Amino acid sequence: MTENREIFSVSEINAHLKNIIKSNIPQLFVQGELTNCTLHRSGHLYFGLKDEKSSLKGVMFKYYASMLDFVPQNGDEVVCFGKLDLYEASGNYQIVASSMEKKGLGELNKKFEILKKKLENEGLFEQIYKKNIPEYPKKIGIVTSPTGAAIQDIKMCLPEDFRVKFTSIPSWCREKEHQNQ
Repeated sequence: MTENREIFSVSEINAHLKNIIKSNIPQLFVQGELTNCTLHRSGHLYFGLKDEKSSLKGVMFKYYASMLDFVPQNGDEVVCFGKLDLYEASGNYQIVASSMEKKGLGELNKKFEILKKKLENEGLFEQIYKKNIPEYPKKIGIVTSPTGAAIQDIKMCLPEDFRVKFTSIPSWCREKEHQNQ
């Protein structure tokens, strides 16, 4: 490594990217299906927009949210108008919407409802197929690296009197999974 290198902090990178986004991308229209739509007690509307391939976080602040002529719901297909911004604290970019127009029910929601109706017609939601959830589970599956931080955190957080048996998937099983991909 060379001694003449410039090292940036995470904050400097995020501030620089925020400046690039705000100064180079004009206000725009974005169409997508609402997901994780939450009207916060502050009056701000937080949401995600998604299509078949991607998702984008969004926010509409109280002033603009109060002017909507409908109540946004998960699954609504909407067109938002706003400006892209980067929230520096987390490095996430989002659309800050100043308007939102409802276009109807989203395609992803329609597909979900069609599948739900099909499974319902097949009787798969009948009471006879439902199982009672035990108060305390006997087994919990955790899919993670056997040497990763996640499993170590879980082991550290469990009370000492909580009897737990950890079992990893045999290597032959993992190899078989990789072959199927």
